Amino acid sequence: MNTQRGIVFENKSSYSIFLTPDGRFQKGISLVSSASVGEEVSFRPYVAVYKTKFPVKPAVMAPIIAAVAIVLMFFSVLLPAQTTVSAFVQVDFNPSFELGIDEDGDVQQFRGLNEDGIALKREISFWKGKTFPQLLSTIVDQSKLNTNEYSQIEITTIYIEETHQLSLEKLITTSVANSTTNLKKESVQMNKATVEERVEANSQGVSVDALNKKQLKEQISSEDKKQPKAKGKKPTKEPEKKPTNETKTKQEKKQPGNSQKNKEQNNSKSQLDKKDKKQQSEDKEAKNNNNNSNNNNNN
Repeated sequence: MNTQRGIVFENKSSYSIFLTPDGRFQKGISLVSSASVGEEVSFRPYVAVYKTKFPVKPAVMAPIIAAVAIVLMFFSVLLPAQTTVSAFVQVDFNPSFELGIDEDGDVQQFRGLNEDGIALKREISFWKGKTFPQLLSTIVDQSKLNTNEYSQIEITTIYIEETHQLSLEKLITTSVANSTTNLKKESVQMNKATVEERVEANSQGVSVDALNKKQLKEQISSEDKKQPKAKGKKPTKEPEKKPTNETKTKQEKKQPGNSQKNKEQNNSKSQLDKKDKKQQSEDKEAKNNNNNSNNNNNN
């Protein structure tokens, strides 16, 4: 048998319309007797049955119709009336679970989204038909939530029907606020998601919030890999420049002690040069006087 899985989108008299994980709408017959709108179930493709061209005598059909009517009446008494799910509320803080509520806010479905969520469902009895505020408060009290253990609690709502969205949104917001009074406001995050996002998350066996965080992490990791890593370059040494006169002057200005010392050395050298010139002048004058004296004696 060719079976598939999908979310019940609409129920018809002889078949249902399912939303498959790949986003297609397909006619099929549910393998679950009481599959409600919004519930994910297995189904087989619908094959239309055409009327036969052979005439059927009323005398033959009458007993058959009567028998079918009796069977339908029997099952209508045994089976409860089908209730549609108007919204799904996913709660993530470990445990992670999902509650399907109808237009009145009564819980019709309870699904664990991880091992702790599945264990939580086993521990809570008679959950079907309870009001959403009552069941959420019971779960929060049983989990003993406090700010020290849980830094963030994610509440994700998926609305199936827009008709009752406003009333259910008010109910869900009020219920979450009343159930988490012992937590900081910033630690409780309210989100919305589409039916398609829920289908994708279900195909991976996680909540919508867990799927979004996983995709964000993968995106950041992919961007980090694309960025080129800077290769290390060895620093190049600049060639040494010979000091010019202008550079020396600047260095002397920067070093006042050396400038003063050079000035004193220049003054000493200048004084020595003056003494040498004076001595040479005196020697020359004495030599001239001797020559004049010798000339006078000869005369």
